[in-house]
Amino acid sequence: HPIFREFRNMFYNNDGKKIVRSKSLKKITHPLALAIWFGDDGSKEKYSYRIATAAYSVTDIKKLIKWLKNRFKINSYLHKHGKYWYLSIREDRWKFTKLIDPYLHKGLHYKLLKIKL
Repeated sequence: HPIFREFRNMFYNNDGKKIVRSKSLKKITHPLALAIWFGDDGSKEKYSYRIATAAYSVTDIKKLIKWLKNRFKINSYLHKHGKYWYLSIREDRWKFTKLIDPYLHKGLHYKLLKIKL
């Protein structure tokens, strides 16, 4: 379907390499997009979340970090695990959890950290 071609062009260059385009990030304004992204590429650690961004350049991951901060007020950071770089959310993990929880498919809630009240 043509809509999927449009989405592919938002996040891949002509050579099939994953990229982050600022103009694409500007279109993503709803937490539903974060829930889908996390549901697909996210995982929980003991005290944080990790989003698999190893296919992106460090420069592109930094764009994602800045976008999360500016758009959703979520602090995240660049984290190296082995030879790969990931986007991690620790400081604002509870804010992130509350933001995506209503939109994350219930079958993926096992990926969420349990909020301590």
